[in-house]
Amino acid sequence: NLFRKPVSAAAIQGVRRFFDNSPRAEVPPGYDPHVVAGALVAYLAALPEPLLTFELYAAFMACGGIVVEAASGGAIGGGAAGAGAAAGRGGDEREELDADMD
Repeated sequence: NLFRKPVSAAAIQGVRRFFDNSPRAEVPPGYDPHVVAGALVAYLAALPEPLLTFELYAAFMACGGIVVEAASGGAIGGGAAGAGAAAGRGGDEREELDADMD
């Protein structure tokens, strides 16, 4: 998996410095894709707010048909997500997605 192979912090910092100095540059040939992926993960982790904001998280998940449990214990999601949960498929789909991630 591209994002699971450990890479050196120094290599990631080198890629980050490259893009800090040339934000519109393309990745030069020969860069290890795992290092570039690590730099991307580091960049995304450093953002002040996630790309998929907390406020809209349930809506993003509902687009994929995934029911999200609210902190109060109720399900959040509509459309296909609500229909899937009503048919008893909501939890199974989430377990399948989790299994695919491993």
